[in-house]
Amino acid sequence: MAARAGRAVVGMEHFDEAVERGAVGLERKSRIMHADEKQRVAYHEAGHALVACSLPNTHPVHKISIIPRGVGALGYVLSRPDEDRYLVTQSELESRIKVALGGTPRRGADLSRNFQRRYFRPGAGQ
Repeated sequence: MAARAGRAVVGMEHFDEAVERGAVGLERKSRIMHADEKQRVAYHEAGHALVACSLPNTHPVHKISIIPRGVGALGYVLSRPDEDRYLVTQSELESRIKVALGGTPRRGADLSRNFQRRYFRPGAGQ
């Protein structure tokens, strides 16, 4: 990434861009999104991020973007693990599923009440 930008030194921003490029795909500068589409994508990605930050056994959120990348990603939430792991527990898998389903909040809805009712039922995730 640094060589393509004509840089003599590799910086952290180049590593970040390389990770995003490998994980999500190339940035699609040609894809034009209208303001209402951007807002819907922002709500969608915020839903994923809120769930990821609120649940136990999830990786910390590193970046949230509504810049289209790859073939179908209009936005994404990038989570990075704190440490290398080889096994995943059942509660971690359940949290991952909840994060994946967390991108469906609706505009105008009481997000906090719906969020708590949906993801924090007594005994959930234990």
